[in-house]
Amino acid sequence: MRESKGVKILKFKNKAKEAAKNLLAEARKAEPEITEDLRSIAKSKGGVLSGLKNKFKDENSLVRKLSDNAVKFNSSIASEAKRNNDTLRYTMIFPTVDYQSGCNR
Repeated sequence: MRESKGVKILKFKNKAKEAAKNLLAEARKAEPEITEDLRSIAKSKGGVLSGLKNKFKDENSLVRKLSDNAVKFNSSIASEAKRNNDTLRYTMIFPTVDYQSGCNR
């Protein structure tokens, strides 16, 4: 018996949700060390980290990104999860006069 389109869509979304949860769990484990390293780098170059309360991508946004990219690139959720590079995000701020040199360092 063939699966209905609705069942296929539901399975697809469930795979995306599971992948997003796994990516976020991995990011939470790695976050303290990454944050400290980036904080140290920013400080050494005259900058600061900003927006740390938003460093984790929202789960629903991640599910949507994985799903959209899988459709767009005709790939699997697993492939898109491997390609994902923004579950954990940071912003460094440098004084305006030092911005270019801070970014280049």
